[in-house]
Amino acid sequence: MSRKLLLFQPYVDELGHFRFFFDLWRTHLTESGYEVTGLVGLSKAPETAPDSEFFVNPAKGRFTRILGTVKGLCHAFQLAADRNIPVIYIQDFELLALSAALILKRRQVANRRLVLHQHAGNFEVERSESILLHLYRSLTRTLFRRLLLRPNVRIIANGRSIADGLTAYTGIGAPTVVASTWGTTPGTPVAPKEKNSFLFAGILRKDKNLELVLDTLGTLGAMDWSLVIAGRPMEYSEADIHELVRRSGIDPNRVEMHLRFIPDEEWATFFSRAEYVFIPYKAYNKSNSGPLIDALQYDCIPIVSDVGERGYLVRELGIGYAFDFADRPLSNLLMARLRADSTNDEVIAAIRHVKSDFTWPKILRDLTENHRIFEPL
Repeated sequence: MSRKLLLFQPYVDELGHFRFFFDLWRTHLTESGYEVTGLVGLSKAPETAPDSEFFVNPAKGRFTRILGTVKGLCHAFQLAADRNIPVIYIQDFELLALSAALILKRRQVANRRLVLHQHAGNFEVERSESILLHLYRSLTRTLFRRLLLRPNVRIIANGRSIADGLTAYTGIGAPTVVASTWGTTPGTPVAPKEKNSFLFAGILRKDKNLELVLDTLGTLGAMDWSLVIAGRPMEYSEADIHELVRRSGIDPNRVEMHLRFIPDEEWATFFSRAEYVFIPYKAYNKSNSGPLIDALQYDCIPIVSDVGERGYLVRELGIGYAFDFADRPLSNLLMARLRADSTNDEVIAAIRHVKSDFTWPKILRDLTENHRIFEPL
């Protein structure tokens, strides 16, 4: 029997996972018997009719983006009321925007199931942060508490650590908060490993901490290693990245660069060749990681900053190596891995044991069939 569901993605044409995530879920839900209505945010009105309902959500600054998302959420709630759609799945949201839309459209959203996907632990408050960010995240925690008290809300937390954090701050756990994870397409290595080879992969943003990687590698002297940087620059220019390599003192012959969009079919070769993948994101980024999950399919060992879901996965499952920015620095970890007598046998065995748990078919079935996350009220 077909069930109606509204699938909302406010940033579908921005760089990142947004369009992929929308298409992935729409396909899965349709194949699972749902009648899916898509509503997406576009940076400008399209020249031809898209295959989903849309609203314009210009990314011209944080304030404009929040206002655009409020507009989109109000559109979603009104659309669900007009078409008698009982379940609304909101894939990405900013909590202030969501709270405003819930007030503005409280009648339209009443008695409808709201499913929210929480990708990061951005509700956590750190003492070292700026006063404004501290106040914002304190407000966010209060809003999350109020949101989770609503009887019609469920949250898919993209990681056990994120689910545990939400529960700790709000006092509300399962079944309102469901722990899930990032997924990937099943794969097997397609190229031989290159000893002591490192990969830095994905969209190149400053929070991913490329500077730390280059500066640390630059201190390792004559130790044998190589680095591939692969992905589209987002907050750097190509010239910026070449300058970072130059300033680090690294011999350019050690670094192979592919500074462009990498199609999905090419990633198998990059991950297969590399012995390790760097995921040293800065401490304020507590999200899960697509490159970490992708790497597991190709026996590529993650090296992560011990923060958020990334540190949790590596520590709990033994699938890589984690470093602390102060107590266990990246330089110490790399020197230990590059020693001639170092082995990764236990880590590779752990990766092969769990890699099937991180594939999209298993994750999507678990949410829809076991947790029954989209059941209407």
